[in-house]
Amino acid sequence: MVSITELVGRNRQAVERLLGKAQASSIVKTNSLLDWTKAYYQSGEIEIIYIDNIADWIILHSKAEETIEELISFLGLNMHQGNLQYYGTIQYSNIHGLKEVTIFGNNVGNIETIFIKVFTKESE
Repeated sequence: MVSITELVGRNRQAVERLLGKAQASSIVKTNSLLDWTKAYYQSGEIEIIYIDNIADWIILHSKAEETIEELISFLGLNMHQGNLQYYGTIQYSNIHGLKEVTIFGNNVGNIETIFIKVFTKESE
């Protein structure tokens, strides 16, 4: 299991030493001067958007159960089904050096996706 904290702010080469080569990747064209690279790891469980070659947005999908549990523990959060079942989305700003962490739940209260913005807040 790879700790998400080991991926934060790393370049693609460092990330791929930890996660292995991306199964798929694409260039995302934006209105800004920078194009972003989106890469998928561990059978799509982890999605990383590299902005200026740095792992800036990290998306965890529910299949990455251990990785999600490790991140929740690192953030010092106590998640349980009721939190997500009735609210659907929980968002934290400026938590443990991360710009934003958004946790998306499903209708039975399980975590489906965690979206982490490390440095860049707004999409361009």
